[in-house]
Amino acid sequence: MESSLYIHIPFCRKKCDYCDFFSVPCRLVGDDYINAVRAEIMDSASRFGITSWGTVYVGGGTPSLLSPMQLSRLFEGIRAAAPLSSGCEVTVEMNPEGVRGDFVAACSEIGVNRISLGIQSLDDGALRSVHRGCMGETAIGALSLLESCWGGSLSVDFIAGLPSQGTDEFGRQFGILRDFKKINHVSLYTLTVEDETPLGRLVSSGAVDFSQDDADSLWMLGRDVLESEGFFQYEVSNFARRGCESRHNSVYWHSGAYVGCGAGASGTWYFPGRGERWTNRADIDSYVRYWLGGGGEVPRDMEILDMRTMQFEFLMMGFRLREGISAAEFSRRFPSGLSSYQSSDGRLFGDVFAGWKERALAGERNGRLFLTRDGILLLNRFLEELL
Repeated sequence: MESSLYIHIPFCRKKCDYCDFFSVPCRLVGDDYINAVRAEIMDSASRFGITSWGTVYVGGGTPSLLSPMQLSRLFEGIRAAAPLSSGCEVTVEMNPEGVRGDFVAACSEIGVNRISLGIQSLDDGALRSVHRGCMGETAIGALSLLESCWGGSLSVDFIAGLPSQGTDEFGRQFGILRDFKKINHVSLYTLTVEDETPLGRLVSSGAVDFSQDDADSLWMLGRDVLESEGFFQYEVSNFARRGCESRHNSVYWHSGAYVGCGAGASGTWYFPGRGERWTNRADIDSYVRYWLGGGGEVPRDMEILDMRTMQFEFLMMGFRLREGISAAEFSRRFPSGLSSYQSSDGRLFGDVFAGWKERALAGERNGRLFLTRDGILLLNRFLEELL
């Protein structure tokens, strides 16, 4: 059976003030962590009967902190567990300061064909405001190196709403899409201020101003610029040239099964009538100890997904896509069909969807139900009506 694989590398040189993902400050990643991940991948492939990997995504954290040798060792373990399928999409995340010639060459040699570069902003004032580890000049240097020596796909990340981020500077930064032709995918996120992050505490204390409305306005400006540059919005926060959509992330949005390995990683697998989700605990020491033969209880938390949860997650993830959901696919997975789905307060899916359709916020075409360009901006409100 083919599966997708996510690998978490929970190390960064320095955490940014807005980040609430699991990672720890680190300059060198220990080989024992790579060996532990290899062991978990092998175990997962055996447990689920995986015969090949359809997509592989190495995220973090900062995977580019790995040495070329560690990256090679990691992929030896991936292939030992199961081969990469023909045409497998293989993505590695990098930060601009981690884009080195030897690391990029190692990526090419081991079969990586997609790099996701976390630029976030080219505005030095905005980057300093969140203690980002590199400035805009470093990002431009990284893009220049990739433009000259990288033969695969290139995705870049931006954030709208960082403190000190002005409208003019925000819009101008997308000029790199004309300067660097290999960029074929852009993830554009609106800043989320999490309470337990350094930025969250600064905003709560009043030391830093943050306006959600201003952040949303910047995001919409970014959307308009990206579309004018030939990128189409295929998901809430993702834009691509035609044919360059992220296949790995599409597995999540289509509620597909996937394996997650590494401290802090999650995975989801589906069985007849139920699903199983696991989340490895955010504890690197216990993770390494267990997978290198230390014994004891596997350091992860388990969740059983019932039919109702799986139905809602299918809708929640599918309506993130501009193409929406397939009514036929919903019925294939859940024989009761969309017509019988109802919210916790008793509203039928069809009635909710019809109301959004009447306001031109939703549509239907060729058996697919979707939110319109304006409707997808209100996705959370739509989902609240279905919950």
